[in-house]
Amino acid sequence: YGKVTRGWLGVAMQDVDQDVAAAMKLPTSRGVLISDVTAGSPAQRGGLKRGEVVVKIDGQSVETNGHFRNAIAAGGSGKKVNLELYREGKLEKLTVALGEMPQDRQVGGGSQGSAGPSGGGLDGLSLSELTPEVRQRLDLGNDVPKGLAVLRVAPGSPAAKAGLRPGDVLLEVNRKPVATVREFEDLYGKSKGNVLLLLHRQGSTVFVVVRR
Repeated sequence: YGKVTRGWLGVAMQDVDQDVAAAMKLPTSRGVLISDVTAGSPAQRGGLKRGEVVVKIDGQSVETNGHFRNAIAAGGSGKKVNLELYREGKLEKLTVALGEMPQDRQVGGGSQGSAGPSGGGLDGLSLSELTPEVRQRLDLGNDVPKGLAVLRVAPGSPAAKAGLRPGDVLLEVNRKPVATVREFEDLYGKSKGNVLLLLHRQGSTVFVVVRR
């Protein structure tokens, strides 16, 4: 093309570790977890969804976030890549045609998420439903239709150790959406073992794991 064309998928990702694997009941602790999919991106057009775990690209095992991003970038615009991924616990195959890397984006997709340090329970966490006042304070648009705002996190508490921060919006508990404090308390109270939380943070989404 007379220029370098880096491949673009349009996802935010984070490495899979033992905590994530346990929370998602995966048979492996390798691969990358898709924490967000950019609207209108090659990933969305190809059928990739948030919460899926990619373990292979073109037959090669995906070891880390960086490895996957580099493979996507090296593929170039227009290349079709074959992905193996876990979707709701089942191993599936997907073919996605890559786009061209936009100038304002990093290699491999949108912002890169990472699971924060895990902790015990969620003592020390203060939540609020998304009232108009809370939405205005957190400057949330219509892209966050429902969830729970994290108002305060006590320093040194299990919530802080789990990586939660004031200003986060809690969207899911173990892949189930929450819109009220009661829903959160019910889902979290019934959880056994590691708990997988999905957060909206600074315009993107990220998964964190809480050890119990």
